[in-house]
Amino acid sequence: MTDRTPPSEWVCVTVAATPETGDAISDFLIGHGSIGVVVDDSDPAEDILTAYFPVDDWENRVRSELDRLLEDLAELFPEHSPRVLEAVRQPNENWAVAWKDNFTSVPIGRSLVVTPPWLEVTDIERHVIVIEPGEAFGTGTHETTRACLVLLEKAVDLLVEQGEPFRVLDAGCGSGILAIAAALLGASEVTAIDNDPVAVASARKNLELNRVEHRVRLTCQGVDAVRDRHEIVVANLDPMTLRRHRAALVDLTLRYLIISGIPLDQWSPLRDLFLEGSVRLVAEVSEAEWAAALFKVN
Repeated sequence: MTDRTPPSEWVCVTVAATPETGDAISDFLIGHGSIGVVVDDSDPAEDILTAYFPVDDWENRVRSELDRLLEDLAELFPEHSPRVLEAVRQPNENWAVAWKDNFTSVPIGRSLVVTPPWLEVTDIERHVIVIEPGEAFGTGTHETTRACLVLLEKAVDLLVEQGEPFRVLDAGCGSGILAIAAALLGASEVTAIDNDPVAVASARKNLELNRVEHRVRLTCQGVDAVRDRHEIVVANLDPMTLRRHRAALVDLTLRYLIISGIPLDQWSPLRDLFLEGSVRLVAEVSEAEWAAALFKVN
């Protein structure tokens, strides 16, 4: 779109989704040309996603493909069927600036704050994590990301108290937010992996925004391809992926393992699965419909 004259009109598309379907829909909207997706998660039962498309793109391609995606998701989640609330034409009027008004800086935990690049953070007591919204999962606004950051901070505090250097593996890095946090919190080495090339490209951009690209080893690969063990492993993934890679994640962990991305109704059996063997629970966090946990390994 950068080589075309900006359209005189856009279509503002609003979609109602649930925690089970929101990530897939957001990824679709970004992948089909919306520069950003605004998420209103004030209602625990339903997220409202807002995206913008040039009129021709919406009419000729995006609308029909979005309808197919929503139909597929409705079959998978019949009790939580997502739906388009409205698709309204709007004049240009510099919308690309106006949509940014929906974002704010988000303090997280004891020492972190996540912000989009156009906002200045004045709290000098916190580590500032700059994330470009909308390009990959993990902007600091979702409960699973916030929980990971809080538990990562706790794990770091435990290791720092013992005077130990620590390395961090971010498994399924998305936007790179957890890898950036690890670098800012003092990790001696950070590895970030994701098997989605779009996520890796987004993470690389965010690493550069935070000037930590030389401190994070970023690769496009899956968990099973990792060989080096780390004092802290963070995995903000879906329950099925966590189950499949449970053994690998535990084997890669020297001290602390953080898992997140689990709906509360699936949390108890997944927690029990990870507690097998020499793994013990240190802390768990639940917010809205999601759970996360910090485990001690060995």
